[in-house]
Amino acid sequence: MPLWLVRPHTLEPVQTAQFADVEMREREDLERLLRDRFSVVDDEVLIIAEEFGDFRDARRRVDLLGVDHQGRLVVIELKRTDDGGHMELQALRYAAMLRTMTFDDVVHTYERHLRLHAPAAASDARTALIDWTGEAETEGTLSTDTRIVLISRDFGVEVVSTVLWLRDYGVDVRCIRLVPYKHLTDVLLDVQPVVPVPEVAIVEVKFGRKAAAARTAVRQDRDLTRFIIAENGQPSTPPLRKRRAVLEIVQRLHGRGITGERLAQALPGNKLRRVEGEYDPDTIEAAFHSAHPGSDPRRFFLEEPLREANTAWVLSNGWGRNTAEALAKLVALDPDRLLSIQPVSGEADLDYPGDEVP
Repeated sequence: MPLWLVRPHTLEPVQTAQFADVEMREREDLERLLRDRFSVVDDEVLIIAEEFGDFRDARRRVDLLGVDHQGRLVVIELKRTDDGGHMELQALRYAAMLRTMTFDDVVHTYERHLRLHAPAAASDARTALIDWTGEAETEGTLSTDTRIVLISRDFGVEVVSTVLWLRDYGVDVRCIRLVPYKHLTDVLLDVQPVVPVPEVAIVEVKFGRKAAAARTAVRQDRDLTRFIIAENGQPSTPPLRKRRAVLEIVQRLHGRGITGERLAQALPGNKLRRVEGEYDPDTIEAAFHSAHPGSDPRRFFLEEPLREANTAWVLSNGWGRNTAEALAKLVALDPDRLLSIQPVSGEADLDYPGDEVP
């Protein structure tokens, strides 16, 4: 189906083209463009490798390899064809071969990728990945699930049928149609999801969230502990997930005169970041990105900074199994010795209100 140009008195069609017609090659063009701007397909995926081939005793290469915010590897396969060939079978083979990959392997892979395409950020690869996978709840680990994204000019019925069957069995496989259009000297690309279509995806998210979360928790043995914050021995919060519990304690301590510097020293790694200057909610994200170019601003509570004279401190929203230890160190800073924490099981309510990730 063509795109349409709106003219003063008519609609003018922009006809589709073949990739060969617009001189776009698979690896040199499509792969390179999507490597640098995969957000046009999925802004929840960070590309960590191109032409990944670290397989023992196998001469195979994944077109693009990514990781999402839940710590799931993402196998991305590209084709210029109208039927997708056998790309779904190829991607499944790659997903199986990646099952032994560890978080350290991912860090090494991403470092190598950055040395080629963004050398200045290569030394921050581990920190950037920990920030990116903050929703995984288990810092420094990978999910046992692997996602697959198939991108082609179009898909044959065999590919679509296989993908739908795999999705029925809980495998996250997606088909993205990438169609070129030629208008004068410009090439336009239409990027559209085929499986699942947006309406179905919304329904899947709405009705499948709790089951998916429970399934992932079982597979990963995830730590779903929540924390009740008590003051003077009396509970003052409902059970909070890790990120909210840490934020609550940090905010209370800062309000009692504990500086951002002292709080940052009590927390592991770079969980509390300094941003110099005075910033409002509309500009702090840009300031954070400038101060910490290797980190994803979405992995921090930018909307709830700790403000000091000409300085803002922003807390990470990615917390794993070291949360209880971090909370204990923070509570020890309380000048009035009134704060305490009580861990509780978090399995009963996976969708507790107020725990959304920014």
